[in-house]
Amino acid sequence: MENLIQKKNERHGGIDLFRVVAMFMVVILHVNGIGGVLRNPANTALSPLWFIGSAIQVLCVVAVNCFALITGFVNVGRKAKIKNLISLWLQAFFISIVVFVIKIIIQEETFSFSLLVKRLLPVTFNRWWYFTAYFLLFFFIPILNLAMEKFGKVLMASLIIALGVLFCVVGYIMPAEVFGLVSGYSFLWLAYLYLVGAYIKKYDFKISIKGKPVRAWVYFAIYLVISVLHFVIEFLLSRRGGYTSVPVNTVYTYALNLLASVALLLFFANLKFKTSKTLMFFSSTSFGVYLIHIAVGVSDKFTFLLNYHWAITVALVIACAIAIYLACTIIEYLRQLLFKACRINTLTEKIQTLILKIYDKLKARFEKEPITETESVMEAKMEEKTEENPATPPSEN
Repeated sequence: MENLIQKKNERHGGIDLFRVVAMFMVVILHVNGIGGVLRNPANTALSPLWFIGSAIQVLCVVAVNCFALITGFVNVGRKAKIKNLISLWLQAFFISIVVFVIKIIIQEETFSFSLLVKRLLPVTFNRWWYFTAYFLLFFFIPILNLAMEKFGKVLMASLIIALGVLFCVVGYIMPAEVFGLVSGYSFLWLAYLYLVGAYIKKYDFKISIKGKPVRAWVYFAIYLVISVLHFVIEFLLSRRGGYTSVPVNTVYTYALNLLASVALLLFFANLKFKTSKTLMFFSSTSFGVYLIHIAVGVSDKFTFLLNYHWAITVALVIACAIAIYLACTIIEYLRQLLFKACRINTLTEKIQTLILKIYDKLKARFEKEPITETESVMEAKMEEKTEENPATPPSEN
């Protein structure tokens, strides 16, 4: 979804790769977690699968934070485009309805008017919590970018650190709903991560030793060290509780999850290479992978993997994640072809033009200026002429 800002610079190969990797991590999280493998009673505490499954979750739990960081990294200083938000909503709406109809046909769901309304309004009824939170975040991106521009390096760094302490430390020891964070499943947490990612990009943040920036692999090593620390701490807490819980903290506002995700962003941001067509393809379909596999549902659908030897189960978890990713990618590509054939992009442009005309008329009325050729519409047209690529969520950066 981070592509909703006008592209002005050459694509960043490392960030495109990061987007694909992060989405694959999300799929693994869901297969291993809500899919019914890791927390199943059959997966006994201290078994090899219990350890390895928990380690996989620790490594992948940073994925959601990574996407929000990418959003800030690629969007800082760029102008939001309404038509791309509309495109994303239409994409979510289409997938929601198609999956709903298919589930009714195969009798996986029972039709009801209330359920139909929920599927028709995926954002309103939080069909995908991340998309709902991002939908709100989009309207604050201009404000966040303005703050990034006006505050300056020192003041913004101070704000980010202060909010980090408030959200990650105070928020960790208080109830999950404190500050409206909801353990990180919220617009507020995405907004904070946006600022962190934007700061890293705007000020080219790097760790230096003796005045020399460290190499990319150092950031990956930091990510691994933080992940190990995460596992050890949670294992000790689990042991104190009689191993009734797995050693994974899935709270996105957990300080170690934040630090690990930042380390991964720095790692991929320092991989300097040009994006290939293959990488662009997988990057452009990554948001569709998220929407489709969540809409279809993975809850408790992989408990059968526990019937095998633990080593085979681990391999199958990864294999199932790959299969889901590739299947959803193909489906999303077909959806893109259908939208292109139906000229949905033209529809979104017309809707954008209408919204901008209404905005300019309201602006002129409040400012008591004569209504002439709408400035926002003219500006939008100029932006369309300078675009290098069409909007294909969530690929552009």
